[in-house]
Amino acid sequence: MKKLSRNKKIVIVLLLGVLVIGAAMAYPLLRPYAPPNQSNQTNNQSPEETEASETPDTSKPEQPETPVKEYELITENEKYKIRREPDSNNYTITLYAIINRPEQHDQYHEQLREYKQEALQYLQSNGVDASKLDITYDPAEAKDL
Repeated sequence: MKKLSRNKKIVIVLLLGVLVIGAAMAYPLLRPYAPPNQSNQTNNQSPEETEASETPDTSKPEQPETPVKEYELITENEKYKIRREPDSNNYTITLYAIINRPEQHDQYHEQLREYKQEALQYLQSNGVDASKLDITYDPAEAKDL
């Protein structure tokens, strides 16, 4: 077997050292999280109970409950959506008017007016008297148009 020169031996040793150090640094990042072990003698638990208590809780974190409003979708199209709360006269009309630039503000309000009128006409054509309803508009500024 041929003898390796001194420079080649140094390069090989350095490469192996870098590989070992890199693996040692990457190991904690690649292994799954394990909580610190607790002593089996705590609370005089059996090994099964201790193992169960050491198992990390993988359930979803508790989030505050936000009530989701139930509603009945009456209709939806590219201009508006009409929803009604069950067993009530509370309606929500969402208008899909679009504003892209501040100078379009007047056109935006005209579009809101038009879509609001179409939504109210839809209700009227389906036998609903809008004057007897509690209607919430989204956006809220449509209420006074």
